Amino acid sequence: MDKPHYQNTGSRNRIQFSFYLIGLMMLAFFFFLLAVPTTVLILGGRIGGWMLIVAVPASVVTVWLMTGRRLDKTFVISGLCFFILLIVTIAFYSGIYSGDYDGNTYHKMAIGLLKNGWNPIRESSSTFAEGFFPIDVHVGSIFIDHYTKGPWIYGAVVYAFTNNVESGKVYNLWALLCLFCLAFDFLQQKMGHVKAFIVSLLLCMSPVSMVQLLTYYEDGLLASFLFILVIALTQCVDKNNLHHGSQAKMSVFFAMAVLGNIKFTGLLYGGIFCIGYFILLVITEFRTQPDRIAARYNSLRNFGFFAAVAAGTVLWVGFPAYVTNVIDHKNPVFPLAGEGKVDIMTGHLPGGLEGKSIFYKLFYTIFGELSNMSGEAQELLPKLKVPFTTSREELWRCVRTPGCVDWRISGFGVFFSGLLLISIGIIIWKLIKLNKRDDLFFYAATNLILIFGLLLGISESWWARYSPYLYLLVIGALIIALHDFRLPFMKGFCGLFIALLFVNNFLFLGEGYYTLRHSPIIAHDLQDVEGRSIIVRFPNESYTGLLFNLEDRDVKYVIGEQPMSDHDVLTFYGLLQWKYNDDMQ
Repeated sequence: MDKPHYQNTGSRNRIQFSFYLIGLMMLAFFFFLLAVPTTVLILGGRIGGWMLIVAVPASVVTVWLMTGRRLDKTFVISGLCFFILLIVTIAFYSGIYSGDYDGNTYHKMAIGLLKNGWNPIRESSSTFAEGFFPIDVHVGSIFIDHYTKGPWIYGAVVYAFTNNVESGKVYNLWALLCLFCLAFDFLQQKMGHVKAFIVSLLLCMSPVSMVQLLTYYEDGLLASFLFILVIALTQCVDKNNLHHGSQAKMSVFFAMAVLGNIKFTGLLYGGIFCIGYFILLVITEFRTQPDRIAARYNSLRNFGFFAAVAAGTVLWVGFPAYVTNVIDHKNPVFPLAGEGKVDIMTGHLPGGLEGKSIFYKLFYTIFGELSNMSGEAQELLPKLKVPFTTSREELWRCVRTPGCVDWRISGFGVFFSGLLLISIGIIIWKLIKLNKRDDLFFYAATNLILIFGLLLGISESWWARYSPYLYLLVIGALIIALHDFRLPFMKGFCGLFIALLFVNNFLFLGEGYYTLRHSPIIAHDLQDVEGRSIIVRFPNESYTGLLFNLEDRDVKYVIGEQPMSDHDVLTFYGLLQWKYNDDMQ
C-alpha cells in the first residue's frame, strides 16, 4: 500500500488529506452502493435499505486499507464528516419535490419498482408492475428494462432506507461533494489553497450539474464522475502526485465502474478517456524508461489493469444492463443501437440544423441565444448573439423557466461562448510555449485530442447534456491562467474570468430555487391526502412515477376518467389532480 502522504507534514497537508479521505470514502461508497445491490440481484435477490448500511463501513474500511491502515485523528474526523454528510443530505433531499419530466416518469418509476422488489435480471418491468399496481400503468418499459441502472439502484437503496421516493435523488449532490473534495486535494498540490478552492468549486458548478441538482436527471451525475475519472487518470500518469500508484488505480476503477453504469454514454466517454490515458502511459514509459524490457512489462501491466476495469464495469456492476441486453438482444447497448433501435433524438434538434455537419450544429448551439427550442419550434435556426452579450429576457429565461433542466441551445450558459473562445486562445498559447518533449505537453495534447475527438465524433454533442467534457476546456484554461499569469493586469483578467464563470453557472440555480420554494407547498398537499382514499388523474399521461409519492403516504387511489372538475385539487406543479373518493371513505 502507498504510504500516507500526511505523515511528518504540517497542518495544511493534514487538512488537505482530510478532503482526500472524505472524497475517497464517497467514491468508494458510490462503488459499493452499486456493487452490493448488483451482486444481490445477480444472485436472485432484491434491493433493500440494509445495503446502504453495509456500503458505509465497507467504504471506510476500504479507504483505511488504501491509505496506510492508520486509525488516527485525521482519519476518524474524516470518517465522521463522511457519515454526517450522508445523513444530512438524505434528510435534505427527502423534502425536495421536483417537477421534471424524466425524473417523474421513467426514472422514478424504475426506482420505485426496484425498491419494491423488481429484479431486472429475472423479469421485465411491465410484468412486475402488473403484479404490483392495482391499475394499468405505463412504465416506459423499453428504457427501464434496458438502460444502465446505476442511478436507479442508488435511488432505490436510499428509497428503501427512508421510505421516501424523493430522497433517492441525493446522488447528484453526493457526486458534487465527492468531486470537490478530490479536486481540492489534487489542485492544492499544484497551486495555492485559495486558487485550488475556487477552481474546485467552479469544476463542481458545471452548468449541466447545477440545473439538474435537485432532480432525478443523470447528466449532471455523469459530468461529475467523468471529471472524477479524469482526476484519477491524471494521478496515474503524474509520478509526482501524492496518490500516484495503487491509490490512483483504485480511484480509476471505482470512478469508471460508476461512470460506465450511469448512462451508455458514460461507458463511451470513460472508455475513450481510459484508452487515451493508457496510450499516454505507454508513450511515457518508452520515453522515460531506458530499459525497453521494463517498459514493455509496465505497459502490459497497465493494459491488464485497464482490461480489469473494463471487465468490472461491464460484466460485474453492469450485468443488469450490458450482459442482459446481450442475452436478450445480442446487443449490449440496446435500444440505442443495432436491430430494434429506438430513435430518441428526432424532434429535439432544431429544424434548421437537421442534416447539417457537427461544426454547423456546434456553432449555432454554442453561440446561439439560450433557449430550449426543438424540431417543433417555428424558428428554423437558433438566434445568434455576440459573445459576452445577453439580454434581460435571456437572463430571466435562464433563471425562471420551470422544469427546464436540459437546455438545447447555449446549454453551457449565457456567457460560455465568450469564455470558450478565450479558453481556446489560452490553451493554444500554452501549447506553443511548452517544450514539445515535456511530459506536460503530451498530457495537454492527449486531453485536447480526446475532448475534440468526442466533440466532433459524437453527433449529439451539440446538446450540452451530451458533451460535459467541453467544460473541461474552460477549467483547464483557468488553471493555466492562474498558474502562468503574473502581471497585475493579467491577475485582474483572471478575476474577471472567474467572476463571469461564477455568474454564468450560478444562473442555472434558478431552477433549484423554484423547486425549493414550491416543495413545502407540495409536501403540504401530500400530507392532506395521507391515509385517505382519492381519485387521481394526470393532466399529462406521463409522470406516472408520482404514484410512488402516493404510496409513501399510504394513499388509497384509483385513476379517474378525464375530464375531472375544475374544482378538484391540482398539485405537484400541475402534474397531479385529485379529489376525495367518498365511496371509498
